[in-house]
Parts: sequence; structure tokens; C-alpha cells
Amino acid sequence: MYDNSKNFQEDLCDCDFFECIELSAALPGPPLVVEVMDKDDWSSDDLIGRTVIDLEERWFDATWQQLGNHTLCDTPGQVRWNAKPVELRPIRIPAQMQPQGHLELWVDILETGAALTYPPDDIALPPNKPFQVRVIIWQAKDVNDKDITGMSDTYIKVKGERESKICA
Repeated sequence: MYDNSKNFQEDLCDCDFFECIELSAALPGPPLVVEVMDKDDWSSDDLIGRTVIDLEERWFDATWQQLGNHTLCDTPGQVRWNAKPVELRPIRIPAQMQPQGHLELWVDILETGAALTYPPDDIALPPNKPFQVRVIIWQAKDVNDKDITGMSDTYIKVKGERESKICA
């Protein structure tokens, strides 16, 4: 079991995890269950949704076994690249048919020897680099009035990570 609740992402609906999770499994065996949770400070965490992946169905399917074989690298110690396709899987609460969101992931199943031979794909984000962002605003049109006079006292607010300054 893997649990990254200590690395929760606060107040987001679209989260980037970029994590490679390695688990041991025996086939035939139970399915892989991936759950997306809402972290709560004062009560138990809430299930947002889950997706269930039948590992047996994949492993014993010749078509699935062949997926991505054109990207394989036969040199031990070298990255294999992503041998299986990226999937967009719906996450659901068991009692509801309507998806509660989606997970973008791929599942690769390797025999123990192959897993030791090939390191996992590095999917980590690149390190942060400093940039300067310039926003040029020409005008605002068709602005809804917010005052009782029928006119707005309009100004612009731009939020970024760092302090802003006006270009001369």
C-alpha cells in the first residue's frame, strides 16, 4: 500500500503529482485500486473517487503485452521509456456512475527480473527556473457595472509569485 497523504496539495482541483509508485504483486491476484482523497484536518479524510485496474486482465492479454514494445531498450541499466500508453481513467465513488474527475496515468507490469534490470522512467518535473513575466494590458471593454451609479471605478490587479513593478 502507498499513501502520500503527507504530501497533499492544498485547495486544488487539478493536481500534478508526477510520482512513480512501485508495488509488489502476485498474479493471479487482486486488482490495483487507486484512490483520490480529500485531506481533512478535523475528521477522517474523504474519498473523492477511485479507479480499479484489473492487472490479471492486462498481464494475460497478448495485445496488452505487445503495447509499447517498439519503445523498449535492450541495454541493461538504460531507461525503457514508457512501454505502455498513458490512460485517462475516470475516478468514481462506488454508488455513483458519474465520474468525480480523472487520473492521467500508465500502468506497467514487469516480472521481478526485468524490474531489477530497468530503472523506472524519470517523470519528475524539472527544477524551477526564475523567469520574468510581462503582461501588457491595452484596455478593458464591456465591463459590468458594480456601482449604483451604473459605472464602475475600474482598476487592474495582477497576482504573481513575486513582487511586481510597473515598466517605464
